[in-house]
Amino acid sequence: MSILAAFQGLRVLVVGDLMVDRYIFGDVNRISPEAPVMVLRETRVEHRPGGAANVAFNLKALGAEVVVVGVAGDDEPGRRLAAANQQYDIPGSVIITDPSRPTTTKTRFLADRAHQVLRWDAEVTTPITGETSDKVAEAVATQAQSADLVLYSDYQKGVITEAIVAASRGAKRRIANAKPGTVGLYRGFDLVTLNRPESVALIGHAFSKEDSPAVAASIAADYGLGDAVVTLSGDGMANRLDWVPARPVDVFDAAGAGDTTVATLALYLTAFGQLDLCGLELASYASAAVVRKSGVATPDADDLAEIERVFSASVK
Repeated sequence: MSILAAFQGLRVLVVGDLMVDRYIFGDVNRISPEAPVMVLRETRVEHRPGGAANVAFNLKALGAEVVVVGVAGDDEPGRRLAAANQQYDIPGSVIITDPSRPTTTKTRFLADRAHQVLRWDAEVTTPITGETSDKVAEAVATQAQSADLVLYSDYQKGVITEAIVAASRGAKRRIANAKPGTVGLYRGFDLVTLNRPESVALIGHAFSKEDSPAVAASIAADYGLGDAVVTLSGDGMANRLDWVPARPVDVFDAAGAGDTTVATLALYLTAFGQLDLCGLELASYASAAVVRKSGVATPDADDLAEIERVFSASVK
């Protein structure tokens, strides 16, 4: 059996911070006469689903059936998210509109196609409350009943609270891409992922790649987790048992790579019941595929064909 075949039809509920990633591409040919800053002459603008939406679309690209629960503002970026759900064929999703907060939007200004010169974020990060929180919790509780996996995509933008996590209690499997300040919400989860700076903030000291399995094991033990994965950018990633190196890439844009990583790890753990060396290698391979692309991205058909070729004999 191929790995991707094992992912087909897995039902995943993604809960978390929905975002829109906006890219303003342009040329830089001069310095402003008003201040010592570059003048970017806009050539095109792109909008892509980000945050929890990008996690969902990575899961969809890998073969899962996905439902999204999140919050958006009553604004143009929020309407873009709704349209993206239709475009990516994700029926049944619940996006609660909250007029009191904007849709989280990250605007990146890029010169010469790939060189990011500025990022501008529009967001409100206070926790959701009242009617918005009640609606999200109700949707999570309903959708979690039929899901093989509930995946929390936590960017600390206010959607994931103790009440929202409690709403999925009793789900078959729960995984989170967490932040240092919210790891405690996920006690008892099957898996939590953190990047290196987040892990350093959590444990209070720097560590080498050789020490990363011990760090992952310590985090898992401290928070009562089935497992933890620490991603190390160019140094690869590790869980409590294994470390794998990063795949070398010629072009590197790490935006959204963590979304691809957690999506791949989540499906592997759900399909095969454990996160072994093969699962880490697969996640490393998939994330390398997307960091070769400019901006937030998902594996495309060529990437999936290569995954099938490389990993077809890995699962018996």
